[in-house]
Formats: sequence, structure tokens, C-alpha cells
Amino acid sequence: MAIIPADVTRMLRGTAGWLSAALPQFDPHRPSREVYSNFAPAKAFAELSFLNRDMHKVVEPGNFKIMIGGNSVDLIETQLHVVEK
Repeated sequence: MAIIPADVTRMLRGTAGWLSAALPQFDPHRPSREVYSNFAPAKAFAELSFLNRDMHKVVEPGNFKIMIGGNSVDLIETQLHVVEK
């Protein structure tokens, strides 16, 4: 797989979106919680897009690391691979 340079330089890490979830009171017998969110294609485009040199909103192909957590240290990570259509 070839490395394709980005059209413009972007920051390495940034907040793309957030969800506030009300969780029930802590129960020692059920220490984990599940939170579901719909990451629809239109929302994904809005969160991953940026303005290119021609001032058009685009999403460039590549790998994106998605990090989820209550703060910037305790995170769950996954990867999203965007391909050119």
C-alpha cells in the first residue's frame, strides 16, 4: 500500500465529536456500562471532512484512529480505513 500525502497539513489530534451519556449509579456487581451511538455516513462525513486548498469540504482516503473515553488518558481505540470511492 502506497502512502498518499494529504492535500493540506492538518493537526495530528483533535476533537471530532462528543456524546454525553447519563449512566446509572455504579453497581459493583455490574462494573461495565454500554453506550450506543449511531455513526451514520452523513455524520461521519461531517466529522472527518475538512476544507482543502480549493475551499471544498472533502474527506481524503487514509487511516483514522478513533478514540473514545471520558478523558484524554483513559481511552478505547479502534481504526477506521477510508477508501476512495
